[in-house]
Formats: sequence, structure tokens, C-alpha cells
Amino acid sequence: MEGWTLDWPIPESGYGDERLPLTLVLARDGHILRRIDGDAFIWRWIFWADGTQVAYESGPLHFSVDCVLYDLAKGREISRVDCYHELPANVPDWVSALEASKAPQPTSKP
Repeated sequence: MEGWTLDWPIPESGYGDERLPLTLVLARDGHILRRIDGDAFIWRWIFWADGTQVAYESGPLHFSVDCVLYDLAKGREISRVDCYHELPANVPDWVSALEASKAPQPTSKP
């Protein structure tokens, strides 16, 4: 499995030519399996459950971030948690792993 974000400038956003991550692309053996559009943007993501799921942070530029768990086989979201506010002690493991991930994300492809 591999993945990358498609980053594009947002016209008239005040961010100039800065490219922002709008879509997460997931592929296996060079074939695209899924394109996931963020709820505005996809800020951070990880593979989960042996690559059968992906967890990602999604939200606008300010004041909101949701952590989303997405099932690749079903092609749909299976869980969502508010990750903007302080997380409760009993968050699912996938949220903890996503929030703990500090590794740089793969580079964008045009």
C-alpha cells in the first residue's frame, strides 16, 4: 500500500501559491484504490488495521479537526472523533496512533 495527498493552491484564499492537501490518494501495486476528499483538507494520515483502513485528520484551515477512520474495502467512513478539542482518555486506539504520528507524510504528486 502507498498513499499521497494531492495538494492544490486555493484561489483567493489569502494563502498565495501555498498548496494545501485536498485529497488523499491510496494505491496498491501502482493501481489507485481510493481517492478520499477531505472535509476541506487532509492534514495527517496513517494506514490502520494492516492496511485495510486509513485514519486521517480532516478539517478547515482554522478551529476544527476531525479524526476519521475509513474502511478501504467498503469505501466509506466508519468512525469520526472530534480531535480539535482535548481528547478524552478513552479514545479508540486508531485516534491515539494518528495523533501520535509525527513522521512526515509522503510528498505530493501533481
